[in-house]
Amino acid sequence: MAGQGRDPVASVTLGRDAELGALFGLLDAAGGGVPATVLLRGEPGSGKTHLMTALALAHEARASGWVVLSAIGVESEMVLPGSGLLSLLGPLRDDLSTLPGAQAAALASALGWGEPAQVRADRFLVGAATLALLSAAAARGPVLVTVDDLQWVDDESADALAFASRRLVHDRVAMVFTQRDGARLAARMAGIDVIELDGLSAGPARELLGSGFSTEVAARLAAETAGNPLALVECRRVMGQAQRTGAAPLPPTLPVPERLRAVFVDELAALAP
Repeated sequence: MAGQGRDPVASVTLGRDAELGALFGLLDAAGGGVPATVLLRGEPGSGKTHLMTALALAHEARASGWVVLSAIGVESEMVLPGSGLLSLLGPLRDDLSTLPGAQAAALASALGWGEPAQVRADRFLVGAATLALLSAAAARGPVLVTVDDLQWVDDESADALAFASRRLVHDRVAMVFTQRDGARLAARMAGIDVIELDGLSAGPARELLGSGFSTEVAARLAAETAGNPLALVECRRVMGQAQRTGAAPLPPTLPVPERLRAVFVDELAALAP
């Protein structure tokens, strides 16, 4: 991306120039008052989080006045209504007083910012309040909303974010979500642009492996990992110099990073023998 005048932080995302270009285009449009939302999908280890983080860091550093609001879905917190919004909207809490009374009360109750309601906060009012807070922030400067692991965000928060994303008009707001392959795309996200992150091709895969790998070894690793960046990085970490050059045989089974092993263990357990 350096040739395109982008920040150096973006250039470390090897093999993702097309995806980064699309994301930077989305932010450029949002900065001009054309709000947009995109969903990054890919298997674990494909670089969804890294890509989104590089995007946020680059624009936070290069674009004066941008506000970056971030949340991360946590599987154990899916049962806690509003937990995702609480993380995301915290920096905008001072704007709560500018909202219509019913919206402010609903959001304050849902996020624990006010007196608890006798019944669960109305989802429409929470969605409308989320929209109003984002619009208020965008009136001061462009806003980037990033939500990692959308599949683990509680339903109430995901509903409010989807509601807001569809009703932004001339607001300088860009919203970027990530979701793991295999997770069902909820109806609330229907119509949102999706960028699929496939495995790296042979060239970027070899570049990620770094120096010291023979052409044959790099090609085999790229093929057997299906270009998964995290798996390639793990291979680079555990393989000796002789294995890298092809002077010693590769292990019969390539190493699986603990992060990937933890991700796939539940999926494997659900399969038939």
